[in-house]
Order: sequence, then C-alpha cells, then structure tokens
Amino acid sequence: MSSDNAVKLYNYAVATSDSAPASIEHYGVLRGHSRAVHDVSFHNTHVSFDAAQVPTAQGRVMLSTASEDGTIKFWDVRQQKAALDLKRQAHQENASQLARHPVA
Repeated sequence: MSSDNAVKLYNYAVATSDSAPASIEHYGVLRGHSRAVHDVSFHNTHVSFDAAQVPTAQGRVMLSTASEDGTIKFWDVRQQKAALDLKRQAHQENASQLARHPVA
C-alpha cells in the first residue's frame, strides 16, 4: 500500500554474470490518486485505448492501480500517464483489490 497516493516504478536487470550483477534503478512515479493506493497489477500484454476509451490489441504497456479514493486507473507505463480512470458510481467505497481476466 502506498500512503503518499503514488506508485513508484523501477527497472530491474537480472544478473547475467559475475561482471554484470543485478541492478535496480528508479524509472518514474505515477501520480493521480487522491488517497492511498492499495493494489497494483502489471499487464503483460500490450493494450491501447481508442478515442472512445475502448481497449484495442496493440500499443501500450499498462499498469492498473486501485485506490482508497474509489478509482481504478489504467496507466501507460512508458508515458507515465493515466490512460483511463474508472470511478465507482454506486457508493464511495474503496477500490482495494484488482483481478484481471487472463488474455487468451
């Protein structure tokens, strides 16, 4: 859980030999939630959204986040911008967990 309302991104390089050890470097920060972030899900497929916010099969590497502010955001990792925001309309409950349907 992130109490500063942000998601930190890091690159991790696996060690390939004794002369090339594993490394971690800071990649960026995703900001846009107004309350704590409870869950993060990386999408290992490429997803794009057209002008009507309909997912298409190619394009962006995506990450989704669920927050105490009641929103789920889909982020374009490379641009570090929210591509789509979903807000709970029925009531003001937290969005605390994510589940993703596997892509065939």
